[in-house]
Amino acid sequence: MRVDAMNACRTAGGRLRWLRPPVRLMQHLIRWFPRTLWRLSVLGLAATTMAGCVSADVESGVFMISTADGAVEYIGESAGIPVWSPTGDALAWGNEDGVFVRVLDEPEARQLADGNVPGVPAWSPDGNRLAFVDSDAASLVVVSATSGSEQFTQPIDVSRSDGSRFPLVTLGGPTWAPDGSRLAFVCWDGAGDEVCVVDADGRGLRQVTRLKLRGSAAGTPTRQSTMAESNAGPPAWSPRGNIVAVPIYPERPGAPTGVFLVNVDVGVARRVSSLQPNSAVSWFPNGGSLLFSAFRQERSDAIRVRLRTSTLHSLTAGLPQASRNPALSGDGSQIAVESGTGVVVLGAGRPAREFTVPGLRSTYPAWSPGGEAIAVAAITDPIVIYN
Repeated sequence: MRVDAMNACRTAGGRLRWLRPPVRLMQHLIRWFPRTLWRLSVLGLAATTMAGCVSADVESGVFMISTADGAVEYIGESAGIPVWSPTGDALAWGNEDGVFVRVLDEPEARQLADGNVPGVPAWSPDGNRLAFVDSDAASLVVVSATSGSEQFTQPIDVSRSDGSRFPLVTLGGPTWAPDGSRLAFVCWDGAGDEVCVVDADGRGLRQVTRLKLRGSAAGTPTRQSTMAESNAGPPAWSPRGNIVAVPIYPERPGAPTGVFLVNVDVGVARRVSSLQPNSAVSWFPNGGSLLFSAFRQERSDAIRVRLRTSTLHSLTAGLPQASRNPALSGDGSQIAVESGTGVVVLGAGRPAREFTVPGLRSTYPAWSPGGEAIAVAAITDPIVIYN
């Protein structure tokens, strides 16, 4: 990984502040320029700014951004959705090559496991293990977070069908119960994507959702369709550990969609939102609300759903650009969202703050447990390349 261009842009204090004055200048210019001229000015300013500090040497990867001063630190390559260890001293991510872990006081990332890993790995609450989906093996895999030794493997296909279609998790991944006793993950029952739960030792597998089959379904499922009317997305455990929030995606017009709460012990479910998430679903710490992004009023925004009343509140409607993939700080007081090419932080009674990785588009923000940093998967931005 070469970061010569990025290092050249650092000030003497090592802080990447060079992008902030142009942003403020653009905000003032918009009041005076006609819309067309304004757009041309923005593109010209962006091109001029990038020309001095960005080159083809800036590669995609995982980066860490300080929330205090915006300082950027390279963590590792290639880009994957990052997730913090419970203690905040390490980051893990998966990509088509496997699972990688970077302990922050070590010089570089190490590869923990091989295989094509879609979505995001999950740390156990004690930080000792990592769970992830290996799409090549079509399995849920749990390994030691230090040695990479395999703890157990659970096939995703719980029906032992012919394997003609398996879920491809991209918006989330497996999730541990808060006490570390169980894992919930997307499984395949031969007809559609469902949610299964397995004990932390690999025993006690149970399917906890059973979505309705199409009335006119015939033949076998394909990679483009399933026999089920809808499919389940990656679940999220509630803070109390007895309920999972599950996004449901329709396979045909009029099929069930939205976000459901499923009691994994008794199998009862209720819908709390009809919006279809385009991000992973997460819980506020008090267990009273959910957070995700979805298209609403012709753009994507971060949505908070209060569970008692099913009231929806858009948290990012005031941003000039749409947002996606919201991440909640550990204390629930702030959110970080993808917006434009950077990450915007909202909440805690402070004005919105924007953070960027120069020359790259920041995606999938993840808060450190203490809130002092945000990790992102930073990828090449086509607009920067062509300008």
